[in-house]
Amino acid sequence: MAQSENNDCLCIPFDGGELRVAFELGGDCYEHEVALIANDKRVQLLSSQVPTENRDWPASPPAQQLTIDSQPDGNVSLLVGQAGRSHWSASVSADQKTGSLTFDVACRVKGSPTFLGSAYQLGEEAVWSESSHCVAATVDSVLIVVQAESPETACTINDGLLRITPTWQPQPKPHTVCWKYTIELAVR
Repeated sequence: MAQSENNDCLCIPFDGGELRVAFELGGDCYEHEVALIANDKRVQLLSSQVPTENRDWPASPPAQQLTIDSQPDGNVSLLVGQAGRSHWSASVSADQKTGSLTFDVACRVKGSPTFLGSAYQLGEEAVWSESSHCVAATVDSVLIVVQAESPETACTINDGLLRITPTWQPQPKPHTVCWKYTIELAVR
């Protein structure tokens, strides 16, 4: 795995650069950013939306703890947190073989969510497009695809935000809701 100057990140190297997700503690929750580093240029692709006015149902999972471990196929980050009466967990893995970052998120829901999912501010230097269950960004000659990994997960772009949301929520409460998505280098 390629090492970066930031120890709280996962990287997918490719010829001439890397796809990187970096974690940073902002207030009481970890934020993360996905960036493409190519030809000595850093392009922000996605920035997680941090909890603001609705702290019980934040725009992105509220992770208060982060651990990064080495695995045979690449590194994995494990995140856990709580907001309101609900608990979140996530794993983010960097698979060197497929050139992808996989986000596997779960929330133990104890109330009625006003929003449940992962929301990202879109980077302005990338050209974004949308189709069913995936969105894509183009930066120079590099194509990055963000794709839902199950029919129960949707990816949509609206007002400069990418929202990745579960489309199925079991009843009654409490219950666990999961969503999974990948960010992949499609052209390397």
